[in-house]
Amino acid sequence: MPQYQSLDSRERGKLRLVLGLITFGAALADWFNVGFGALTRGSGAIRYVIVSSATLVLGAQILYGSFFLYLLDHRETSLDPAGQHR
Repeated sequence: MPQYQSLDSRERGKLRLVLGLITFGAALADWFNVGFGALTRGSGAIRYVIVSSATLVLGAQILYGSFFLYLLDHRETSLDPAGQHR
């Protein structure tokens, strides 16, 4: 887990998006195995969809949040100490 903690927020967001897409692909594969028909109650596809959608949403929020924080930091660093634009 120490390697995950060294990642910045953009990389964490990208990682979660990729994991969400992988689990969504697993759900599609499970659905394909039943011929794109009705899924049974014990099917793992529903769990994959829940996990993948939550992971995709979290990844997107982390990416948008890190972009917003980057913009705030960029504006702060573009001001000189007196508060004037450089």
